Amino acid sequence: MKTTDQWRKLDGAYIPAPLVYLNQQRWDGAEIPETKKQVSTLEIIAQERAKAVPMPDHIRERLNQLRGKN
Repeated sequence: MKTTDQWRKLDGAYIPAPLVYLNQQRWDGAEIPETKKQVSTLEIIAQERAKAVPMPDHIRERLNQLRGKN
């Protein structure tokens, strides 16, 4: 239930009191929201790296010249 819009609204400002939740049997027949798959930062970096275009050789050569590497 903590993933529903009501619970997430205003950073969790509205959370039903546990006693009310139990007395009104709100869990009975409640729809279970589908959770989103959490992606780690490393997975995001790997995905972005796969989309990256390699640096052209003429730019790499010019950078090496500017850095003093021949």
